[in-house]
Amino acid sequence: MRNHLRVSLLLLALLALPACERSLNPYDVPSPIRSQFNTSYSRAEDVTWTVEEDYYVARFRMDGRDSLQRYTVRGGVRVFLPK
Repeated sequence: MRNHLRVSLLLLALLALPACERSLNPYDVPSPIRSQFNTSYSRAEDVTWTVEEDYYVARFRMDGRDSLQRYTVRGGVRVFLPK
């Protein structure tokens, strides 16, 4: 019985992993996306990148406000989705 519980919990944890965001090194973000971000948000500070589902997500601070921008994986096309 204990083994079934452990296996069930392990499977549940593995299934939940794709739904979680994953932190990225900025150099792991495709260069067209990084370039587009840097052009659009040249004054951005404290930029962090994550992957959430099918999006690269940049979280950053600009003009004293916390912001985020999502980019699709397809061709680096920018897509904005509100928080």
